[in-house]
Amino acid sequence: MSAHEADVHPISPELPAMFDGMKLAAVATVLYILVRCLNLKSPTGPPDLTYQDTALNRFLLKSCPQLTKE
Repeated sequence: MSAHEADVHPISPELPAMFDGMKLAAVATVLYILVRCLNLKSPTGPPDLTYQDTALNRFLLKSCPQLTKE
């Protein structure tokens, strides 16, 4: 053990983990508030659907009739 290694003594080893948890909680709170504000201002209309008549789409509509239910 060198002299430099002997001088390094952490005061509390769980302290950095606690600060990381606090940072994570703060970021999560900000993101939650941001998402809530964006969702409140977004329109609640139905989505615009586009349909292209391709072989794959015809196959999917034939094989899965639930896709044509409204």
